[in-house]
This record gives sequence, C-alpha cells and structure tokens, in this order.
Amino acid sequence: MWPTDQNREAWEERFGRRPAEGRGLPEAVRERLPNLEGKHVLHLACGTGRATADLRALGALVSGIDRSAEALAAARERAPDAAFFQAELQELPLQLRRRRFSAVYAGEGALAQVPEPGLLAATAAAALRKNGRLVVCDHHPVLDCVDPVDLRWRESYFDEGRLRLGTIVTAFLGAGLTLVELDELPPPAKERGGRHDPRIPAEFLLVATKSD
Repeated sequence: MWPTDQNREAWEERFGRRPAEGRGLPEAVRERLPNLEGKHVLHLACGTGRATADLRALGALVSGIDRSAEALAAARERAPDAAFFQAELQELPLQLRRRRFSAVYAGEGALAQVPEPGLLAATAAAALRKNGRLVVCDHHPVLDCVDPVDLRWRESYFDEGRLRLGTIVTAFLGAGLTLVELDELPPPAKERGGRHDPRIPAEFLLVATKSD
C-alpha cells in the first residue's frame, strides 16, 4: 500500500524536501560510498539532479535516470557534465545494463517509481559491475501508516499487502546482491515548520554489493 499524493506532499512540506526541488546527497550516504574519483556511477530516480551534482563533485562519472522529463530538464542545467536518460526505472536503457557501474545510488522516491521493489533491485543488479556497491536511501515504509501532520497512527504496519522493510530487503537479496548494512534513520534534527517526533523513522538506508 502506497501513501496518497496528499500525504506525501504534507510530509515533504514538514521536512523541507519538496519533490520538485529534491535534495542533495545525504551525509549518511556520503559516509558509505567508496572513493568515486573517475568511477562510473548510476543515479536512479535522479529527479532535478541535486544529488547527481554532488556525486559529480566527488569525482564520479555520473549517469542519471528518471521518468520525469521536467525534472531531467532541471537536472541537465544543474549538472551539465552528467548524462541523463528519461525512462522508467524498471526499463533501464540497454547501454546502462552492461554491468559497468562501480556504484549505484537510489535516493528518495526511487521505490515510488516502480510497481514493486524487486524491479528496482533487478535494475541495480543489472547495472552493477562485480564488487560494485549499491546504496539505497529512501522513505521508510512505516511512514505510510502515520499521518504526516499530527503523527497519529492511521493504519497497522502489519496489514496484509502492506510494503514493509523486510520485503524490500528480501527483494534486493533475491536479485543476487549481498547485504552489507541496513540502517533506519530518524527525521532531521531540525524541521521547517510542523512538529518533530524522533520516535518515527523517516528513512531506511541499505548498502549491498554485487559479488558475481
């Protein structure tokens, strides 16, 4: 079960991350990335390219993919020396499926762009070279159960058919990736408006490698 557009917009407004603007590379992701100097990196769900530009600043040769033509237009202005492709994440262009990327990064909103997490996992596995690293940092599925305004629980996290963190992790393992780390991150320490409740995880962070 996915959150409604209204709920997602309210949550984004509370934490100062409007989807139209996106955000840069989170510090938690930076800490888990290998040395990217001169390495090919694929940015899934790159949006308007803020994190793509950050990856370029780390010396990476970045290819970004997103389904939004409008977002990609902004990304090309923000990171003109990166390569961008418009496509659904589960329909990765052939030139990006040749297992040539040293790292793949999937940021916030990546899971929302695919019908189910196994498709995102398969995309990452098809792009990664041997010993390549995948880093996923996206909305925690528990957010779907919490009202983004008053933080009351609206539904059970264990309702049948609901996407849960275990399902997401299992999907990436099923794609032949080896789990290195799984973490759950709290909301930012400072919000722009609204209230702050550090008891509710805001994001999950998954790190995996491709051994074969």
